[in-house]
Amino acid sequence: MKYSSLLNFSQKMTMYVRFKLNKINGSQYFLHKMDGSYKGFVMRVLDGRIGFSFGSTQYQNYSQSSINSGQWYSIAITYDSSEYKVYIDGNLDSKGSVDSDLSSSNTLLIGKHSQDVDFLNGEIDEIRLYNYCLTEFDVKQVLSMKQLSYYPSLKVYPNPFIETLHIEQLNYEF
Repeated sequence: MKYSSLLNFSQKMTMYVRFKLNKINGSQYFLHKMDGSYKGFVMRVLDGRIGFSFGSTQYQNYSQSSINSGQWYSIAITYDSSEYKVYIDGNLDSKGSVDSDLSSSNTLLIGKHSQDVDFLNGEIDEIRLYNYCLTEFDVKQVLSMKQLSYYPSLKVYPNPFIETLHIEQLNYEF
């Protein structure tokens, strides 16, 4: 997905992906928006565990639990500028502290690494990116498919006639 200012995150964010892997082997990327100086964010699976990075750390954070192939999962990773939390199917799996720099003008890649390696072997049903840190309640709301009407979010959908994704910001009145 080409660079968009809507994908510029400052100090807080949430990554959410609903997926099913056909096979678990090595490293497979869901999201990659990181530059050579490790600014940005990444979400992947490595040997059955969810790996992620927010800025200055290079893949040093992993879920406690492992996932299996052939099963649908919903993963949410929240970051509030100092602490991350990993939710697997709405349940808190792990948390910790990390310093990061989310700013990256690189292209957001879905299903692959920036060097055209580690392609995803599976299906992605839904991706959501928020420029704020969802609470545990919010994560459960997303899983139950309820719109978080008190927060603006992005709607991303493919155009079947060209190889681009359309992005629009949803605005809500409070």
